[in-house]
Amino acid sequence: MRRKTEKKGFTILEVMLFLAITGLMLIGVIGGTYSAIVSQRYTDSVRSFAEFLRQTYAEVISPETLKEQGGNDKQLAIYGKAIVFGLDGENTDTKSQYIYTATLVGNATIPSSVSASTDFVSSLGEVNLQFYCGDDNHASTVASYLPLWEAKIMEPAKTTNSNGIPDPGKRKETFKGTVLIARSPGSGAIHTVYAPELMFNIKNQCGMHDSDPRDPTAKVDGTDKNLTKALKENKTKFEYTKAVDFCIKEDQTSDESRMRDIRLAADGRNTSAVSLVDMDSEESKCR
Repeated sequence: MRRKTEKKGFTILEVMLFLAITGLMLIGVIGGTYSAIVSQRYTDSVRSFAEFLRQTYAEVISPETLKEQGGNDKQLAIYGKAIVFGLDGENTDTKSQYIYTATLVGNATIPSSVSASTDFVSSLGEVNLQFYCGDDNHASTVASYLPLWEAKIMEPAKTTNSNGIPDPGKRKETFKGTVLIARSPGSGAIHTVYAPELMFNIKNQCGMHDSDPRDPTAKVDGTDKNLTKALKENKTKFEYTKAVDFCIKEDQTSDESRMRDIRLAADGRNTSAVSLVDMDSEESKCR
């Protein structure tokens, strides 16, 4: 008599258990992969912004000649670069929050009143420092930079505790204002200047000279000339004795997300003036 062979298989309970375990493992793998991607993107955005600052600093150290940009180097001299933050507004999508730069030029002939001991901001005003915006015959030097992966540039907290460490409970605001990296007309040394309250609209109005409605023959100074005026009449708005800290925000949706501090030194001779401050360091202004 032939013996009947019993067929073995998985029960429905075993199949469901297998699928549940597999699903949990898949969720863990996907979650870990997504977390790694987010972390890498944040690291890339921090490095990209630091490199943007270093490149801008390098252009101050070794500028192109004005002739290559359509200018006349016998009349104008390059003194540095300007970086303007916040021109696209607070409510604009982060995909469109560009940072704008322009070359800074001034009189090639330095007045006798300017020396190595002259106040830095005052000396910039004395050489009529302005943005090189170009015109119908000359190319503009205005350029833009967009932070990677929608990273947001924030300012440090304005309040500190008794030890001088930024108060973590103070909400940080979007970084705004104008940063100048310029060479001193008197000494030749490079300094960093920050005007948090001044946002020169080099995006849309650089070099524009609109007619005065009260006098059609008159011309109103454009953004390039407004810088000269501000340096002469509102020099207290320009800070140049301390470093500028930029807080790179990791998560746009949370006020509690970590931030990395990128510091632009008040003075420097090379691109090492741009540094990344350790996230856990007490020197960080972005904790």
